[in-house]
Amino acid sequence: MEKHVCGILVATQLMGAWLAAAQTKTYSTTEQHPSAIHVIAKSVAAVSTGDTDPAIAISARYLDFATVPVGGTSTLSLTVQNAGGGIIAGEAKVSAPFSVIRGSPYVLGSSQSRVITVQYRPYMAGMNMTVMRLTGGGGASITVSGSAFPARRGEPALPRNLRLLAVR
Repeated sequence: MEKHVCGILVATQLMGAWLAAAQTKTYSTTEQHPSAIHVIAKSVAAVSTGDTDPAIAISARYLDFATVPVGGTSTLSLTVQNAGGGIIAGEAKVSAPFSVIRGSPYVLGSSQSRVITVQYRPYMAGMNMTVMRLTGGGGASITVSGSAFPARRGEPALPRNLRLLAVR
């Protein structure tokens, strides 16, 4: 009686990991074994490929600077992290009277994070609201807002260069 062992690898990829297993035994005669092929399943450890897409994660979706006098400044920070694999290369962009003063642009490997500091410097009284955009890893949006009041009561809320013209 001749017995042959033949290995067959059956593989599938599931969520970035490869899973595989199967071995067959074949016999030269079917008289001794009515079924000529037996499949023996074996468990195999999952091996990660390490290839997952970068994914941006942020610590805040809203930055509220509250009230600030015209010409004054206020700063707030948030954290951006690569919650996936690979590398995120991006930057934070926001319009005036807000500005990114630290932490941009950024390059983040898997699980790395960076603190981004945003400044609010209003030049006239009123409410300001806009969206700060983060690029890379799918991107993210953060609403930023603040309100400004005149520095001194009774003084018009005009930028400095216009105040000089108004006095003349």
